[in-house]
Amino acid sequence: MDEKLTHWLEQAYLDHRTQLFRCAWLILRDSGRAEDAVHAAIVKLLGVCEEPRSTKALVLIAVRNAALDEYRRIQRQPQHELVSEENAREQAIGQAFEEEMANLSSEKREIVELRLRVGLSFPEIAQLLNESESTVASRYRRAIEELKRLNGVYDE
Repeated sequence: MDEKLTHWLEQAYLDHRTQLFRCAWLILRDSGRAEDAVHAAIVKLLGVCEEPRSTKALVLIAVRNAALDEYRRIQRQPQHELVSEENAREQAIGQAFEEEMANLSSEKREIVELRLRVGLSFPEIAQLLNESESTVASRYRRAIEELKRLNGVYDE
């Protein structure tokens, strides 16, 4: 394996580990599984031939895909797992968040989550979702306006 690529990947992880974890957690709603998804994505990226132009976007896409793969795997399995207190708390928080966001379209909801929970900028979200920056920004603005309207908050 190329030493330069290994260093690049290590640095990408160190620079973005919180956002990578949040991205996976948004999908999986479980800390352990989110960490596993981040790990799986990093291991998969070790096979990349050369350093990409946009490190953060590549790593986030890989984590998102690994988390979605894990989510699909979980959905196929029967649920016989005991729920820990930490997982129960996380699930309750996730449920409350989902209830507040349930009225948004999936496109708007994903943009709001990536912006507010993961902390990505509009250009980063646009690259991640393969959309234009103006599309992402307008969907975000409309989503926030919709949430305000649903919660009875009006701007004067």
